[in-house]
Amino acid sequence: MKAEFALDALCEYGAEELSDAADRPNPERRDLKKKRVRVKVRLEKLLAELGEVVEDNDESVCPTLRGFKIAHAGLRRKIEKATAELEELTSRKKALPERVSAEGLRRLKHEQRLVVDAIKMVAYQQESDLYRRLFGKYARTEEEGRTLLHAIFQSPAQIEVGEKQLTVTLARQSSDHRTKALRQLCEELNELGVKFPGSELRLVLAAESIHTEPKPAMSFGV
Repeated sequence: MKAEFALDALCEYGAEELSDAADRPNPERRDLKKKRVRVKVRLEKLLAELGEVVEDNDESVCPTLRGFKIAHAGLRRKIEKATAELEELTSRKKALPERVSAEGLRRLKHEQRLVVDAIKMVAYQQESDLYRRLFGKYARTEEEGRTLLHAIFQSPAQIEVGEKQLTVTLARQSSDHRTKALRQLCEELNELGVKFPGSELRLVLAAESIHTEPKPAMSFGV
């Protein structure tokens, strides 16, 4: 969450030095773990694709194992490459210590840290809820879902205040299919009937139309 939100950087006041004996999770090991997960997911998809090819193989076209291997050499090379990459990342991860010295780092004092940790946890939980809602709306949710959400959070928007509702119209995203996913996400969230905090105005979220010229927009962090 530090990497995603960097909220610690906003709370410098009240920080304290860490003792020389303090340690922390090894960031290099953490980064390798993330890469390993991505490679493992890619390998599993390739193996699933190979399984489908084997099941659908027409023996009149590839009657022998040798012929099958030749016909699908490209897929086999991708599997071999992903397997080697996974093994290499696993080896590198195992060679690194789980924790390293926290020398030179500071942390918030206990009371401030509790508040910041609570904010980070709530923010992460809300992002995770939106991430889950993207499935079925955005084809690449598993690989790019959180990246899309971060782009949405940074999007400019038009704000219109009516008698009974406050409408926030978010700018188009970098592609039509991303904008379509945003629109569907907005429609689902609107069904919750949320009111804008501190008012009786119903909060309505919308996405700018794909086929209209963009309007001048004010920056609005969602």
